[in-house]
Amino acid sequence: MAYVKAGELIRLLRLQKKISQEKLAEGIMDRTSLSRFELGKQNITKDKMDALLNKLGYLTHQYFNYTINDDEFNAYILRDRLDELIKHNETEEADKLIAEMEKIPAFDEGRHRQYLLSCKAGNIINKKGDLDAAKALLDEAINISLPGFNENAIATYLLVSEDINIITSIATIYHFKQQNKQAISILQKLANRIKSQYIDEKDKASSLALIHYNLSKFLGLEGRYSESLEICDEAIDMCVKYSAYYFLPELVYNKAYDLFHLNMRVECEHLLNLTYYGCVLMGKTVQQEYIYNSARDNFSMELKNITVTLNTEHQPANHITA
Repeated sequence: MAYVKAGELIRLLRLQKKISQEKLAEGIMDRTSLSRFELGKQNITKDKMDALLNKLGYLTHQYFNYTINDDEFNAYILRDRLDELIKHNETEEADKLIAEMEKIPAFDEGRHRQYLLSCKAGNIINKKGDLDAAKALLDEAINISLPGFNENAIATYLLVSEDINIITSIATIYHFKQQNKQAISILQKLANRIKSQYIDEKDKASSLALIHYNLSKFLGLEGRYSESLEICDEAIDMCVKYSAYYFLPELVYNKAYDLFHLNMRVECEHLLNLTYYGCVLMGKTVQQEYIYNSARDNFSMELKNITVTLNTEHQPANHITA
């Protein structure tokens, strides 16, 4: 059996990428604690280990397994339950669970608090609620891991998965506030950062799919159909190549939208049918209904309405609806 010391692994990956201890530790722990961890003189919790590996370009759930204590275990069980509620747009139940989690000490600070703030904001966005309140929650959340966060400096940050979700949600708020250019600028910077930071191509595909979905959507709404189409094609190819299918129907829908406005009606209708049946097969009922109604109301096309229920238990949570 092969063994590896966690601290030594972090040190080797950090040196390989020529990242200082100060930069890697920022928003996670102090430099001295990181140094002690790398030397095997101090243990750290799962959320900190996840964050360090994310910053070094790895999605931990695909590569690493390690033990956690009871408190951490229970916290992640609650997080999984909340992810499921949000994924299925059960906003009222999600609000109730968030209220319960806010009473638990594990969610008072650090990465768990950041996650909870992000979910709380995402729930507000999904319900088309108070966007200023959602933005305040996201600002508080992103400053936990990136103190003094500056949207113009995204290219300089080492990002973890939760950072990516939060910044994507910030861009979505700008979109709902009719500030599409700002939303597009943020997502373009974020996409470029992920491409340069992440090591594995499948990790990049998984992380970029939601960003490219929103980016192509916002470009299309700005009338920049050719640019949006290019983003859609890049993202669709990536999703298919690396089996990152979760946002594939939405990306195909955005491509159909672009083709319709570029006067390619036949191609548009074909893609609308593909994305509709894709949502049916994946059990994405909210998106399925949206696409069906949009085809009729926005494209004057009638899709055959069918319903299939499948288990999508292992699909990732999505804070942003179509």
